[in-house]
Amino acid sequence: MIKIGNRIISNNQDFDYINPPNITNDEPSIGSGFFVSNKIIITCAHVIETAKVVHFTIPSMSNIKYEAKIRGICLSLDLAILEAIEYRTKYYLKLFKK
Repeated sequence: MIKIGNRIISNNQDFDYINPPNITNDEPSIGSGFFVSNKIIITCAHVIETAKVVHFTIPSMSNIKYEAKIRGICLSLDLAILEAIEYRTKYYLKLFKK
């Protein structure tokens, strides 16, 4: 069973700079990602680029939502780095041998 894959859910908001009280909430963006360490997740930048809040689930284990912080984003490569706040895993994709 694959446990390193996860679902990324970002709650997006568009800010109206001309009329600040008009903040619109869009439908959440949903994408995939994977752990590369016990708390670092790689995902696509287009999923979280307008996010105010980012959560993730691990569908193979449960539908519990965990919060993540955006640590880096590169729109030209469509990559983003997230950090899990209250979740650590021992299952992750090991990119380099030690």
